[in-house]
Amino acid sequence: MGGWNDGVWKWGDLGISEGEVLEAGLLALYTDLRVLLETFEGMDEGKDSAIWSLDEEKGFTVASCYSRYASLRISFGPPNRCDEALELLWKMEVPFKIKVFDWRLFMNRLPTKDLLMHRGINFTSSNLNCVFCDMHLKEMDHVFFKCNVIKIVWKEIASWVDFMGWKEEGCIPFFMEWHTLSRAKRVKIGKLGVL
Repeated sequence: MGGWNDGVWKWGDLGISEGEVLEAGLLALYTDLRVLLETFEGMDEGKDSAIWSLDEEKGFTVASCYSRYASLRISFGPPNRCDEALELLWKMEVPFKIKVFDWRLFMNRLPTKDLLMHRGINFTSSNLNCVFCDMHLKEMDHVFFKCNVIKIVWKEIASWVDFMGWKEEGCIPFFMEWHTLSRAKRVKIGKLGVL
């Protein structure tokens, strides 16, 4: 690369042989780079330092990094149901593994067979169907909401809390309906131990 010679930095071959440069047809670009490096006079004297531009007063903090990331990820405009559901999810008083499972469910990141196939994991054609009804491809929406067997389970749970108006619109609307219901209703006495 280069080194000091009599107190002056001298550039070497930059780790690239002239043969490689000629073979790649990059001689003009290589020559321009050499001229830029050799004529560079440096910055102000002193030591180099790193500055966290998001919070120059405190320097790097996880909070400032998270705020920056969140500002890039959250769209402008009114909040939508997904934002509200995620906010409720992380505030729920349930074990962390339940929160992570729900988050993966919301983001369609559970290892269902359709996603595993998309990632290159091969299954036999007979092994692709739902384990409950053996009729549809095992996709998240089907396994949790649209399978006829699962609908029976959800209807039974709904009957325990006198909730007959649930719909199978998808994961987040479903979560929001049940979360709202859980604040308003109590479980029937006979089914209390089951939930």
